[in-house]
Amino acid sequence: PGFKSDGTEFAAEAVRRGASLVVAERDVPGVPTAVVGDARTALAALAVQVNGDPSGSMRVYGVTGTNGKTTTSYVLYGILAGAHGERECGLMSTAEIIAGGERRPAVRTTPEATKVQGTLARMLASGVRRVVMEVSSHGVALRRVAGTSFAGAIFTNLTRDHLDLHGSME
Repeated sequence: PGFKSDGTEFAAEAVRRGASLVVAERDVPGVPTAVVGDARTALAALAVQVNGDPSGSMRVYGVTGTNGKTTTSYVLYGILAGAHGERECGLMSTAEIIAGGERRPAVRTTPEATKVQGTLARMLASGVRRVVMEVSSHGVALRRVAGTSFAGAIFTNLTRDHLDLHGSME
């Protein structure tokens, strides 16, 4: 289920285009379906496994909080790159993705689990061993980083922003 539509509405078309199985929270008639309790958690677990659990072979540092994530991420990345070399360090932020000194624009603060794990796998393959990842509260709530092994985390602060998604400060 998504915010605007249910992905199972597109299951038959996905199978027609070559998908061999749909993972969903309910059975989809006429489509081979693996029914799971939580599709986002299943997606994250599948993404970790398909990409060979890249964070298990890296030191990933998450930075979360309402404000200051990007600045804090860049500062920590700078410290790590200075200590270990730019080739061994990566950054996934709102502004950009840096891997081994190469830069490309980012699409969102914390992309879907498939993109997170795919990016970590590409970083690992290129020799990156330490990654600073900016992690939004949406990314945590929507399980986009579920299954990622974090070596450490920084929590910057908490304000009332994003209560539309979270419901309360608790």
